[in-house]
This record gives sequence, C-alpha cells and structure tokens, in this order.
Amino acid sequence: MTGTITAGTKDFKIDDPIAPARKFLYHAAIESDQMADLYTGNVRLNAHGQATVQLPAWFEALNHDFRYQLTAVGAPAPNLYIAQGIGHNRFEIAGGARGQEVSWQVTGIRHDPYALAHPLRAEVEKPAAELGYYLHPRLYGQPETKGVAWAEIHRQAAPPRERKRSARAASENGRARSAGRGVPQGQPLNGTALAALAASSRSKEVEIRQLRAQVEQLQKAQQQMAILLTKLDSRLRGNDKTENASAHRGMGLRPMAPRRRDARATPPAKRAQIARVNF
Repeated sequence: MTGTITAGTKDFKIDDPIAPARKFLYHAAIESDQMADLYTGNVRLNAHGQATVQLPAWFEALNHDFRYQLTAVGAPAPNLYIAQGIGHNRFEIAGGARGQEVSWQVTGIRHDPYALAHPLRAEVEKPAAELGYYLHPRLYGQPETKGVAWAEIHRQAAPPRERKRSARAASENGRARSAGRGVPQGQPLNGTALAALAASSRSKEVEIRQLRAQVEQLQKAQQQMAILLTKLDSRLRGNDKTENASAHRGMGLRPMAPRRRDARATPPAKRAQIARVNF
C-alpha cells in the first residue's frame, strides 16, 4: 500500500514469541507531530575515547534537522559529546574512556520529495460537511447520529436533488470560512490542502464500507420480509375462500359443481377426435 494511512492507533499484532500458541503480542507505533525517523545503535570507543558512526548512503537524502542522544554503558562519561554532527552520512563521538561502549540515538525529520509534497499538518479544521460531527461520537458523550460515518452514509442515501443541495451549502460554507481567514474566494486548493482532504477521505473509507455492507444486509432482509408477507397474504386469501365455502354449507347451500359438457351437443366428428385422443 502506498500513500497515507490514518487511524486512531497504529499497532502491530504477532504471536507472542515466548508463548506463540497461547498469546498475542501488541506494540503501538511511536507518534509525533512531525515526520520523524528514529535510529539507534551501539558503538565502542577507540583508544582516544572516540568513535565514528557510519550511516546508510540514503540517510541524508531522507532526513535532516538531526537530534542526538548519547548514553555511556558500564561507567559514567560526563564529558561524552558529539564531536562532529552528521555529514557525508556519518557522525563522530568523543570525550569517553578507552574501549567504553556508547549507546546512541539519532532522530531525523524527513525531507524526501514525497514528504515535501505531502507535509504533515498536526491540527486542521474540519471540512464544512463534517462540522459538528465526530469520528468517535460515543467517546464524547454524543449519539451515533453525530458520527462522521453516519452522516456520510445518509448523504449518500439521500435523493440526488437533496445531495446537490447539501453539497452546494457545504461549498458556500467553505467559501465563507475561507473568506473569513483571508483566503481569496475561488483560489484553487494547494498541495497541502489537497493532501489533508485526501487523508480525511481515506480515514472514513473503511467505516463507510462497513456501514454500506450493513445497509445492504438490511435491504436484503427487507426484501425477504416482503416475500414472506406476500406468501402470508396469499395463504390468508386461501383461508378466506375455504371459510366462504363452509359458510355456504352452513346455510344449506350446495357449492356449485363445475359445468360438464354435454356429449350429445358435441358434433360427431369432434367426438371421434376426442375418442382417438383419449385412446
């Protein structure tokens, strides 16, 4: 999968390595308000208390704006420091004791072409059509009818004329809000706004598909119910006929028998043909 993934939590689930037949193991992803990458490692200092950490060839093409952490292992190292920051995909450590082990951590912020074209905005305004609605309404003491997915399902189920009216109203509200923030009306959306809109749409797709599946199941159940009602009505009509016949007998009336054809009224040629067929 490529593109942006949005979710309330981003976890992994695997068989627990020490009890794979009985347990699952979950881990949550580290979150940030920036497109941060985290790298760690251990290195042993040379005779001069120094070390050079070599990083992958793609490191600086992917990251910039680096942050460092150093931890001495086995003994204090109060003079430990970054002697040379990252350049040519490596950095240098100094100020430690000979042969001492050092644990390091580097954080970089992505600046690759995709990250620059799709920057992360930590806080955004909701679209006009979603104002007043929640991704998880129950968590905020709101009914399910205040959910974004619920509103989207009902917008899709609305008649075309009503959908157009709602879309027109949302568009006018959006233009008014943009004008209030000083954004010129009619100005096309930039890449950041389009990315935010696409991320918002993708975040609802799974819930919308689930709700649509539930609607389809309800529609099928409704069709089956209509068939059952038709059959029941047919049986009730049959019972009415039986009751009418019983009523005729109760009043001393004899039900009318089917009218038989008088064989003598049939022409001889026709009677011969009938006889041959019956034979």
